[in-house]
Amino acid sequence: MNTTMTTTTLYPEQNEWKMMKEQAAMLLKTRFLPEDIKTPEKAIAIMLKGRELNMPMMQSFAHIHIIKGKPGIS
Repeated sequence: MNTTMTTTTLYPEQNEWKMMKEQAAMLLKTRFLPEDIKTPEKAIAIMLKGRELNMPMMQSFAHIHIIKGKPGIS
């Protein structure tokens, strides 16, 4: 039996980091993100948490919420 396991390095590599910053800035302009995400930094924080949990980016925005400074999943 062959199982494939997705592993994520602890830190994004340089190209991935650059892409995350570009995506965060672009997505903020669309106003499709939850209204409490107002900066690229907040968007990236949610993207990173979702990345740790192997969640797709847009699902991360839909299900990860920052409550009193801590990310929680709905």
